[in-house]
Amino acid sequence: PSDIATHARLIAGFSDVVAVALKNDGSARLVADSVSRGVINLGDACGDPFTLLRDLYSIAKSRGGVNGNVNGLEKIKIAILGNLKYNKLIHSFVSVLSLFSPRIYFVSPEELQFPIDKLKELNSKRVVFTEHDNIEGVISNIDVIFSFGLQRNDFRDVSEYNASIKRFSINNNTLHGVKENLAIFGELPNSLFSRDVDNGLD
Repeated sequence: PSDIATHARLIAGFSDVVAVALKNDGSARLVADSVSRGVINLGDACGDPFTLLRDLYSIAKSRGGVNGNVNGLEKIKIAILGNLKYNKLIHSFVSVLSLFSPRIYFVSPEELQFPIDKLKELNSKRVVFTEHDNIEGVISNIDVIFSFGLQRNDFRDVSEYNASIKRFSINNNTLHGVKENLAIFGELPNSLFSRDVDNGLD
């Protein structure tokens, strides 16, 4: 930690802003406490706030928000799809999103559902949410799909993985009957975006 602080002070002497992307837990806070310059936290062991803010900004902008307000996030109806159990970014994303009175549809395999303790937090904030094992039943109601994908190592064997990819995949047939202004977000490439959908995303 002392080496991080020393290097941070050295870098700060030649810059106006210090950007920090280290694996050490709390490294960004250590740098911020060590320098008098502005610090941008690009991620540490606790998560990636830069990616989180980028995603929230993109969603708000797609719905006419930003430019001094975040109205694009207010009362949004969003389906969050994929491995919801272990991804810290998802947990942080939902925590911030909960400030805007969203209606959340959690869509995932049963063994990868959003953690119970996190659901209790949402209940305490009076956030309306439901859990689903397929996207078809909710897709006509939502404003945004956010897919975090599924990985082979999320499952005990490849057959379970392939079955889940087939079950939760977003394709042109899945998108039949959705809202005209439905927005789809997720990292690319994304295991749950079929090729026809993937090719249409920026």
